[in-house]
Amino acid sequence: MKTWGIVGSVSLLALVGCKENTTPASVAPQAASPKHEPAITPADWNKAFRSAFTLSKEENQDEDGISKSGAKFVTPEGNVISLMKRDAFRKLFFFTPPTFLSINASTNVHSYISIKDNDAPNLLISTYFHNKHGWLFIEKLSIMADGDVILEQDFPHSGVKRDNSSIGVEESYDFVVAPQQLTALRKVSSTTDLKIRITGGKGYYTLPKDRVKEFKEDIRQSILIFDAIDKAVAGKIPTTETKS
Repeated sequence: MKTWGIVGSVSLLALVGCKENTTPASVAPQAASPKHEPAITPADWNKAFRSAFTLSKEENQDEDGISKSGAKFVTPEGNVISLMKRDAFRKLFFFTPPTFLSINASTNVHSYISIKDNDAPNLLISTYFHNKHGWLFIEKLSIMADGDVILEQDFPHSGVKRDNSSIGVEESYDFVVAPQQLTALRKVSSTTDLKIRITGGKGYYTLPKDRVKEFKEDIRQSILIFDAIDKAVAGKIPTTETKS
């Protein structure tokens, strides 16, 4: 009887240990569905772009598809007034600081902003050489600030525009300022000892002090305009699929 009791107890414990677990297993939570942001459209870009400035007058397009107006930008350094030109055929806007508008037709270096519809802005520098006596055959622009050359830009021969008239010869070349060049130009101030040289196949020409002074103010204003537009359209540029 004692032996049976032990065997019975063991059998009972075995049955208890083999009892099926009826506790439901925990269910892993389902991943949340990804949130789809609405696609950015040209209308979104246009609204963001135009929030960067206010116009002085309504844009009236002429028979060539060109419209012009004054544009005011509110910047960290105060208001900046610019001439805005729209080329509807090329789908381009151009912004030129007022400093350049006062420069007469003589050798100079100036800057401006170009922006294509539904895109980010570009800052450009234009080199213009005028001479009554002959060609320089311009091929490079160099800018020195406080003894250090901060910008050197070579001009491809095929890209230089040249013209010859009764008032002399004209040569010009425009280029988009690269990011590293822009970083260097941001350091230029009214107190910077700046020197600007245009080099050509027949020598070089150094801009006089009054033209250098104008460029200092010109590039400062262009950078402020560029930054205002760039900030306004950041994150509002349509994808290739939604641009059309």
